[in-house]
Amino acid sequence: MPVRGRLMRPVRIFIIDDHPLVRSGLKQLIEGEADLCVCCEADRISGTMDLISKCLPDLVIVDLSLPDGNGMELVKRIQIEHRGIPVLVSSMHDEMLFAERALLSGAKGYINKQEAGEQVIGAIRQILKGGIYVGQRMQTHLTKHAGGQTVRTSGSRIERLSNRELQVFELIGQGMGTG
Repeated sequence: MPVRGRLMRPVRIFIIDDHPLVRSGLKQLIEGEADLCVCCEADRISGTMDLISKCLPDLVIVDLSLPDGNGMELVKRIQIEHRGIPVLVSSMHDEMLFAERALLSGAKGYINKQEAGEQVIGAIRQILKGGIYVGQRMQTHLTKHAGGQTVRTSGSRIERLSNRELQVFELIGQGMGTG
């Protein structure tokens, strides 16, 4: 794309997900767009901050469940150490439970891994324009919440857990002990 006599570089995206198939699918989807490219990939938190410093991505896509830590904590670290880089959380976890937490941690969007490819590209583009991306159901919930309306959730006590309590709860569910 010419801009005043020179070519614009593609938007650089860093994907952090522990599933090779997911990374591959996202990469194929992203690189199918002429103005987007994947500049770096990682399958764990370890070493990610150094890679971000080297790759200098324009956007980072982070999975919440990583083998060596919690993606939510990684989002917070990225926002502290690389404030200008927006983060899109991509997860299989329920958006109604995790999207607001992701946004409060500094992410600019949350997309469920079950969404169609067009929605992933739409989320990336919306965030790159300075917007926030969440699914329609979550948009409705946040709009009601911001408007001061009382929002009745499913009544689940899980929704009241802190991020750390939720992480411990998930680990126990995976069979890890408390000792």
